[in-house]
Amino acid sequence: MTEKFILHGNAFCRLTVRNLKLFLKDKMQVFFSLLAPLIVLFLYVAFLGDVQMDGLRSAVPEGLVDDNLLRAVVDGWMMSGILAVTCITVAISVSSVAVADNERGISCDFDSSPVSQSIVRFSYMASSYICTLAITFIMLAIGFIYLAISGWYLDAGQVFAVIGNVFLSALSSTLFATLAVSFFRSTSALGGFIGIVSAAVGFLMGAYIPLSVLGTGMEYFACILPGTYSAGIFRDMFISGALNEMANVLPQEAVTAIANEYSVNVNFFGIRFQSWHSALMLIASVVFFVILLAALSPVMAKMRRERGGGKRKRISKA
Repeated sequence: MTEKFILHGNAFCRLTVRNLKLFLKDKMQVFFSLLAPLIVLFLYVAFLGDVQMDGLRSAVPEGLVDDNLLRAVVDGWMMSGILAVTCITVAISVSSVAVADNERGISCDFDSSPVSQSIVRFSYMASSYICTLAITFIMLAIGFIYLAISGWYLDAGQVFAVIGNVFLSALSSTLFATLAVSFFRSTSALGGFIGIVSAAVGFLMGAYIPLSVLGTGMEYFACILPGTYSAGIFRDMFISGALNEMANVLPQEAVTAIANEYSVNVNFFGIRFQSWHSALMLIASVVFFVILLAALSPVMAKMRRERGGGKRKRISKA
């Protein structure tokens, strides 16, 4: 039993390292995975930040609130959206390794090997999770540096909560990506899907425009996306310190209005969620995706064999 466990563990580690090397080997894919959130950050610093600042200034009495506090709210909202979107887009991008293996018929080699198919699937998920964490933490480090320069209002507890949320958000995104990419037959089709997701998910989660601006209907629709709760936790951690400072000079109603404007607390069908509510929803999404992946595992295995078999037939005829 122990020997079998060691063999499975060794196979899992080797396959995970193999998948990581395949992803990292494509330097352009790694570059663009990191470039996308950096572009959003650049656009915010160059243009979007000033637009949000002007809107926030008009909502408070002139000269009553320091610009540094207003900037901290807008900066925290921006970084929250970037981190939440990065978790999703990177997880899907890394999962392209599994699609490429199916496309080239390599999955047939795994099927004929003594390695359990569950080990193969877990290795794909593990490599996706590791890469998603790595790139998201790079963005988090850049965000911390930026916030330290522009205005820092986080305490130690909030910093650790942000780090913990990265681990949880990356796990939820990895499981979603594993489920989503299992239905793609080619990397070119997956590339188109990644482009659509990258453009749409930022708006749906309130990363580029506050959800309150898009209307109540959009806020309610966003509740079906796990990334909404991920962004909500980030926003609560990044923005609450500045809001607490504002409460010293503004009525609590005004501070609450600003928090609602930037969806610091997710509007769950009329109920304002605290960060621990959002954390529970993220955990629930992890459980849901695990159950769904387990239920669909036989279907996905059949699809993989059919695709791999078709590919091998085309190769043999050639």
